[in-house]
Amino acid sequence: MGYYERYIDRLINTLINTNYKNHHLPIDKAREYAVKLIDMEVNILENLKSKNIELTEKEKSFEQAYCLFKTEENYIKHKKEKENKTMTNTNVNTAVATATNNWSYGKGYTYTSNPPVGFTYHGRKNKTILPDFVDICKMSQKKLKQFLVKELKKYYDKDKIHARDGFLFAEGNIPVMITAHMDTIHINPIKDYYEWTEEQVDKEKNFKYDIHVLSSPQGIGGDDRCGIWSILQILSFGYRPFVLFNEDEEIGCIGAKKFCRNKDLIQKCKDKGMKFIVEMDRKNKHDLVFYDCDNRDFTKWCEKVTGWKENYGSCSDISYLAPEIECAAVNLSCGYYDEHKLWHTVKIEEMFNTMATCIKLIEASEKVEAFEYVEAYNYYNYSNRYYSGWGYDYDYGYSSSKVSSTYNKNCAVEFEYVVYNSSIDDWQTYYKTEKGKTFDECYKNFFKNNPDVCWNDILNEEEYYLDY
Repeated sequence: MGYYERYIDRLINTLINTNYKNHHLPIDKAREYAVKLIDMEVNILENLKSKNIELTEKEKSFEQAYCLFKTEENYIKHKKEKENKTMTNTNVNTAVATATNNWSYGKGYTYTSNPPVGFTYHGRKNKTILPDFVDICKMSQKKLKQFLVKELKKYYDKDKIHARDGFLFAEGNIPVMITAHMDTIHINPIKDYYEWTEEQVDKEKNFKYDIHVLSSPQGIGGDDRCGIWSILQILSFGYRPFVLFNEDEEIGCIGAKKFCRNKDLIQKCKDKGMKFIVEMDRKNKHDLVFYDCDNRDFTKWCEKVTGWKENYGSCSDISYLAPEIECAAVNLSCGYYDEHKLWHTVKIEEMFNTMATCIKLIEASEKVEAFEYVEAYNYYNYSNRYYSGWGYDYDYGYSSSKVSSTYNKNCAVEFEYVVYNSSIDDWQTYYKTEKGKTFDECYKNFFKNNPDVCWNDILNEEEYYLDY
């Protein structure tokens, strides 16, 4: 399901901020692992070039960024010089996060530890019009989960609340699920924050107004504390949808995947006739993102109800929840900007608008039937041509331009892949052979039987025909 692009967008931040057994992976170790995984991608590019296959723009961008990433050796020197000094928005974490985001999103490849030109922390220090939101932003994921359990008990019966490994789930009386994730990419807790106002212009209505902006040198964490806060406000207004708070979205939608493996809870959602899922975990304002859900009736309905427009993204928790629950899903903009950077900002009034927009969808759900999940057919054209032109397929998950899926001959594919082993704090290499009547079927079986393995975890694969 688009593993290549999803992995690229999160690779370094994932490794730096991985939280195994509540311990962050050290930056040096994260960098070491990151280089190993990036080298795998370089091998892919070299393989493509050796076959005289033209690189896509994404692959060209990665190749350029990789060269700069490898030559940024002054990172270690900078870290040693500064490790005993107090650093704010120019610290090592900023340098790595900046490099990561420039690389991941193709923004110029300028590896600097400084915020954009013209950006300053200003306005009121440690004062805000929304202190309850900042309180949520200050919490660690563990403390936030404990806090949310207490909050849910205010609105739901005890037997309707399920606090399990990786997530927190509450059964509602409205057949709509709203969801957000509890983790952020930031390592250090918030010490100081700033709030200032920015003038906005409504060109359609021809008037100006001010909005309040929040940021912190340690990272405000609006991704996705904006979604958490919005859900709590919706509950306080008396709405009782199904609620799902997930852990560790930033390192691969781990909590959402764990929820999907709890079949009893999935069945509760289906028995209720879940109409759709609303996630609040999207940057900007007025975006509707559907990922691999291609139910056009649902898209048009959401645009009509909200007045917002469809946009595109790579992956989030609903990428796993929607196909498992078998209902359509949408991700709403939350009013945060420059996500995954320390100078990340939250625009408070836009966050309020997200909350109000989610309420519109909940209220409008009374007048519609359930929207089914429709798998996108090659919708985002995710493909990793190193794997013979594999793309996304509506019926089976993977299709190949190399081998016809109707070619009836026994095949096998031997996979060499890596899996992170937290008990030894290192990656381990595994080998596995999958058989099928077609190569399509071999790949489909492999990813079906190994749901936590992504394209980038594969070091090598060998296809061959069987004699029988």
